[in-house]
Amino acid sequence: LFAAIALPIQALRMVLFPRMARAAVVNLDDSGVRLDETPRDIYAFAVQWLLALGLLCAFLGFVYAEPLIALLFGANMLPSVLPTRLLMVALIFFALNVPQSRFLLATGRQNRTAALIVISMAANLLANLMLARQFGAPGAALARNISTALYLSLALFSLAGAIRRPAWPAMLAPFLALALAVVVAYLLAQWPWWLAAALSAAAYLAVLAGILKLTNTWSLSPSSADAG
Repeated sequence: LFAAIALPIQALRMVLFPRMARAAVVNLDDSGVRLDETPRDIYAFAVQWLLALGLLCAFLGFVYAEPLIALLFGANMLPSVLPTRLLMVALIFFALNVPQSRFLLATGRQNRTAALIVISMAANLLANLMLARQFGAPGAALARNISTALYLSLALFSLAGAIRRPAWPAMLAPFLALALAVVVAYLLAQWPWWLAAALSAAAYLAVLAGILKLTNTWSLSPSSADAG
């Protein structure tokens, strides 16, 4: 279910790296990679949209985990609802890790990427040994949360000064849209779950589109990325 819900994020992941890599290659010289505004703008644009996409996917997977699992895998798999909901938190970290790893690779920081992967894998293994043995599947899901959050934290720290932060309206918009989606899901709790999920997602996207259109944070231009 995690993989199915994460498909939109995976699709964006596939198209992000070539575009960012082309932008970075333009700035290659004898001293190595020299960053200009272009890859940093793509990074900021990707962060804001992957945050928005990650929050929406995680919200739908968390709230509607039970009917989705029953539909896709059968009622005998309903005990996996709790670990699935815990994994939805990891989905947000996973989405935000995509622009970090792609920016590192596109700008010639492969060794740093490898180090971050090794550290996060070691953290995941250690957390699994500590949590999965005691709490089972929910413990394994918590271990995934810990390792993905650790990767994100270390990647952001290692890229401090090299990246361009998104404009604050672009970062705030998904959370405002999420608040409305939660209200819609609550009000429609007695409706068919698929209809409530569709309307909640529609409310989320409508608020997101409205805010980003009003604040002019659709483009990749440096001015919009620097706003706020």
